[in-house]
Amino acid sequence: MRVLLAAVLIPVAAMGQLSRTSETIDVNVVEIDVVVLDAQGNPVPGLRASDFDLRVGGHRRAITNFYPVNRRVDKSGAPATAASDAVARRDYLVLFIDDLHLNQHEKKRVLEALRTFVQQHVRLGTAAMLVVSDGNVRILEKFTEEPSRLIARIDALERQPAGANEQERERREVMQLIEDLRPKPGDRADNAEIALQNLERYVHHQQLLTESTIAALDRVTDAIKGLDGRRVMVYVSDGLPMQPGAEIYAWYKPEEFLGNTADPAKAALAQALPLDAQGVNLSTAFTRSARQAALAGVQFFAVDARGVQGFDEETPSSGRSDSTASTQLDSGLIRSNLQSSIQLLADETGGQAITDTNDMNFAFDKLDEHLSSYYSLGFISEGTGREDDINVNVKRRGLTVRASKHVRQRTAREEIADRVRGALYARVESNPLEARVTMVPISSGVKATIHVPTPKLSILPGSQSSFAVFVAMIDDQMRETPVRMFVHRIGPTEVEDSMQTLTLEAPPGSYTVSMAISDSYSLQVSYVQQDVTIPAKPSS
Repeated sequence: MRVLLAAVLIPVAAMGQLSRTSETIDVNVVEIDVVVLDAQGNPVPGLRASDFDLRVGGHRRAITNFYPVNRRVDKSGAPATAASDAVARRDYLVLFIDDLHLNQHEKKRVLEALRTFVQQHVRLGTAAMLVVSDGNVRILEKFTEEPSRLIARIDALERQPAGANEQERERREVMQLIEDLRPKPGDRADNAEIALQNLERYVHHQQLLTESTIAALDRVTDAIKGLDGRRVMVYVSDGLPMQPGAEIYAWYKPEEFLGNTADPAKAALAQALPLDAQGVNLSTAFTRSARQAALAGVQFFAVDARGVQGFDEETPSSGRSDSTASTQLDSGLIRSNLQSSIQLLADETGGQAITDTNDMNFAFDKLDEHLSSYYSLGFISEGTGREDDINVNVKRRGLTVRASKHVRQRTAREEIADRVRGALYARVESNPLEARVTMVPISSGVKATIHVPTPKLSILPGSQSSFAVFVAMIDDQMRETPVRMFVHRIGPTEVEDSMQTLTLEAPPGSYTVSMAISDSYSLQVSYVQQDVTIPAKPSS
């Protein structure tokens, strides 16, 4: 069998080795990560499974898996001890830096606080991956439990210019042009079309940048949804506009340009312009993205680097003293426009948006409270692929629960395929089938041979035993193939050992190959990842 390499995804750095986990990977269980807060907003420890009420699609579900997790660090720097320490469950943090929506000044101070956070909280059992979005999605460091690897990447990222400064310059230029064209009382609005065209061009550009960030978040969310453990997106920016350019539409005042014109078409345009501002409302896109993250089991946490200052933007002045002279941009509108989107993403996924603070260390401390103390609730999946609303409550009064609002009960095949893909970014070690996999570079790609002890496979009366192989590859430029599946049916001569050979076609280069070998009946799964280099063909 041959698998052709198809370039798809994201350039990233090399993968570091993670510690082993002892949690059993079960494709039949859906895990919901829950934070419980008291009236002061502090995490509440010591709860039991019987304290929770879990409803999926409006129906109460039994909690079959329950892990209280406490990774909080005491004053001595040692992690707190919890009863669940015997079950090593890893947390995966994606540190997502949105350079398109981050001012250089805010970028410097938030990265400084991020260094401290990484140094204190990335450790055994907590792995982090560093991602930057600057028009392209770049994974600077794959999941690692070594803070030094991340800090080196953060240092290099700090030296690169942020994109929001260029956008602010563009906005000032557009506003100055509009101000220069703004008519005095009684003047004809001959320049109205020019002003409006420049306004719309700016707003359209802002819309494209915001949609680019949404797509980047979706892409990374999709890549990590198969990892076993808590999956958290830590999004760092100055906020994301729900309505790109809303503040400049409000400042523009179309009635000054068009309201007094005798031209009926222009008068109608003045009345319609506020509706045009609504036309670039991205609430539908954000709602869809939030739902996708929730269904993937990824919680969204946002750190608003802008803080409580920086919303009173300067606007150009025409030097006029009459009543039609421009005023400051509406800082309240700016604030709500930038924060409503990240609040939506946090609320739908059970995360938190940390806003309105200039102390970035405090912001990351609040983040750590939610990341370090939580509960994992598991229920048996029906494997239908159905999407349901989910509701988690605590039976004690005065407590608040943060949890995802949506869940998808993926089929066993989807679960396995997602974990194969996630293992390209964070290795998964589990081999209950005692599978042996060898990969040998050949001129056309990689020859993979899979051996599975036949007695390890389920043999049902009247049925032929089989196992399935799921495989994906990623190259040294981190272009990812789709996950492919092949079924090997056990032949009558394979009494002791079953063997499947695959040829994975690929050009010369370095690759990581991720595989799952699944018993078709018991759904026991072995996960294997190997690095392989295909040599260049000798020149003739």
